[in-house]
Amino acid sequence: MTPILLAELSPLFWPFFTLGVGIASVLGMIILLRMNAFLAMIIAAFIVSLMVGGNAGARIAQSRLNSVNRPVAVVLWSVVG
Repeated sequence: MTPILLAELSPLFWPFFTLGVGIASVLGMIILLRMNAFLAMIIAAFIVSLMVGGNAGARIAQSRLNSVNRPVAVVLWSVVG
């Protein structure tokens, strides 16, 4: 049995692995390092964003532009932001 490397994870399991790293990092920082929960969540968000890779801001902007043609999405986006 070979060890599991990050490069060998299938794309199906990558979101769950990222979720696990985020949860583990928040709990580890709060319980083991006795860090403030707000700071732990901010640092965990940075860790997870580094795992995602790519330009997340461009993807969010593109998804907003794609949703402009849908009336329900426009109403939801106006409420959200």
